[in-house]
Amino acid sequence: MSIRTRLARASFVRAQAMRSGRLAVPVLPVLLGAWLGLGAGTAGAMVGGPICNVPADYPTIQLAVSVPLCTTVEVAPGTYKEHVVIGHTLTLKGAQAGVDARARSGPESIITNSEGPVQVLADNVVVNGFTIEGATSDPTTDPAALGAGIWTNPSFYGGHGGTQILDNIIQNNIAGVYLNNGTNPAKVQFNLFKNNNAPGAGEGNGIDSEFLSNALIDNNTFSGDTSTSVLVLDQPGDEKITVSNNELVGGSSERVFFANVKNSSIVGNTSIGSTSSATVRLAGGDSNVAVNGNVLANGVRGIRVDNPFEIGPNSGVTAHQNCIENNSLAGLEEDTPEGYSPVAPGSLEATNNWWGSSTGPTIASNPGGTGDKIIDQEGVVGYKPWLTSQPPAPCPIVFTKLASGSFVIGDKNATVGSNVTFSEVEWWGSNWWKENSLSGGQAPSAFKGFAESSPSPPTC
Repeated sequence: MSIRTRLARASFVRAQAMRSGRLAVPVLPVLLGAWLGLGAGTAGAMVGGPICNVPADYPTIQLAVSVPLCTTVEVAPGTYKEHVVIGHTLTLKGAQAGVDARARSGPESIITNSEGPVQVLADNVVVNGFTIEGATSDPTTDPAALGAGIWTNPSFYGGHGGTQILDNIIQNNIAGVYLNNGTNPAKVQFNLFKNNNAPGAGEGNGIDSEFLSNALIDNNTFSGDTSTSVLVLDQPGDEKITVSNNELVGGSSERVFFANVKNSSIVGNTSIGSTSSATVRLAGGDSNVAVNGNVLANGVRGIRVDNPFEIGPNSGVTAHQNCIENNSLAGLEEDTPEGYSPVAPGSLEATNNWWGSSTGPTIASNPGGTGDKIIDQEGVVGYKPWLTSQPPAPCPIVFTKLASGSFVIGDKNATVGSNVTFSEVEWWGSNWWKENSLSGGQAPSAFKGFAESSPSPPTC
């Protein structure tokens, strides 16, 4: 989707939201009725907070969050078919509050609504421990729809943001989270974003942002999103964004896409097997962005720096200590026209990276380099020195099945018995070989194979 299309879509959504009343705090009769416990049954009278329970005190989440004195709303397991509008600072806690969503089991508090399960219209709101799903109505055809599982934009209510989205499974929406933020620190952490690709405007994005600053997106898993994992673009001045320690599961177009972002970092993330055109893309107007310590492997391009929407050249980009290997087109590509400024040798600093080979990247200025390719159309990439062994964030260790039934570790720096990441294979006891998605862990004791760096490989 072009930047102009996205700008038009954003304006349309804002206008529709205003017309539908979704940008106003719930009306006074609802507030008073919820506060007095009207309609909440015998257990609901005069509850008032500060801790309010659903459904024990209030039959719906909306009734509870509408009470000004309910500063913590605790929601029991179950399915709640609601559009929840949060109009004051509070903590909304599901059954799995405090439990990392990336690997958990047990009963869930599920909020589902085709027009959007959760809308945040207040500062410093916490949403913790839910499954958020089912935002499938397209804002371009449904005037009331928001197009995301969680929607927040402090500029609409004259606030400063600071939303914290923690420990949630966010799945099966058009977009996972429409995240915008001002001066209050926002945090998105320990969530599982999964299959947010229902058809509609802005589809296929785990996190979609147009006005974002002072935000931490950390330790999440993104899987099955067909456009991007984290998309930040459109407005100049987006800054102080950290995208760190996330897993971008291979097999779909998971990536981090910045445009018009400054003073930000993409650090410590792992992507193995992205189908996107570039796992990290800096697409114009980005300045002072650090891309450090990531695993960008088995994709199409590891990093791409370009200016496809004519926003303006990128500048001040650094990339260090990354594992960049086995990408089909390039480990790093810098494109014309005006992909980068200044146009000077070494101005795009990409030193001290692992390119998949101790010989360094493949580029004309490095005869004998056999690692991932660098495409440097404007002659701005400085890549020397490079790492001659893997950086602290380990690259994936590739296994190859031999005709004999044994395996070879394809990473020359690996040691027998080391902690490994299984790429496109699974080994579990007798079920010792089948195609599968990414998994990881210690090689089983029955493992047969050798590390090429071992001075005397064991007999298989």
